[in-house]
Amino acid sequence: MEETSLESVLRSKLIKIYNLTTATNFIKHKSELDVVRRELKPTVDSIKIQISCLKQKFEYMKEQNNGIENLNQLLDTYNEKVSHMLENFPPSLNITAKDHKKFEQKNNANSVLVEQKFTPAKPDTVIDPTEFLPFQKDCKKTLFKDNEDSYQIELVNTIEFSKIPKYMIGRHTLTHINDFITTINQIIKSKYSLLSLGKIGARKKGELDLYLHFKKEETDVYPNKERKYFFTGEDYYRETKTKLDKMKLNNLTILRHCKRIKEVRIGKVVIYELITN
Repeated sequence: MEETSLESVLRSKLIKIYNLTTATNFIKHKSELDVVRRELKPTVDSIKIQISCLKQKFEYMKEQNNGIENLNQLLDTYNEKVSHMLENFPPSLNITAKDHKKFEQKNNANSVLVEQKFTPAKPDTVIDPTEFLPFQKDCKKTLFKDNEDSYQIELVNTIEFSKIPKYMIGRHTLTHINDFITTINQIIKSKYSLLSLGKIGARKKGELDLYLHFKKEETDVYPNKERKYFFTGEDYYRETKTKLDKMKLNNLTILRHCKRIKEVRIGKVVIYELITN
């Protein structure tokens, strides 16, 4: 027992010595560790932003899955109704094969008479069969009234990033800049999706005051001109709950350099107009 207890005491002493040595090394190299920490901070921040974006995507996918489940339930309900209708089809409405044949013969005879009566003397005109196809509407334009590509700015590619002056970039990475662009695109989509609803749609959504604010802002900034897509610091704060601090303003400078946005000052108001294709 004495030998065992002595070994445990020695082991605990050695652990304390190791911990003290480690702490001493940290204290001695504190300045070097601070440099490493500062260098790693932008990477860690970028990872945090990516994780946040992934969380938003997962939430969106979850909503889509819920919608698909609801559609499946509706389809099952409709299938049951159709099966019930087929099983309980009234006998009086059943058409036999003989009746169907008579109907086809009569229809074919009428078609021949019509062709003989209305055959043109000079069938030189070629008719395009696609002319009579039903008009197919673009679902996205029907829903949003504006094409989403018209208010989405492109991400910065590696070639563009390499041409940005170093004094602008600082500690920013390409991922950091593109994450900022993604946030801007989300802000613009939220803003102009509300505007596309119209006054009645905004009232139903409970955002009539915000809709009227956006409309007045558009009229004040671009009176009697073609619509241009823009956002303000107020729009950024409304969607992200964060202000345009020094780092984000530096990102805006980079985006101006890359021809993604244009800064316009109207009195004391600063707006950021999108430059799109």
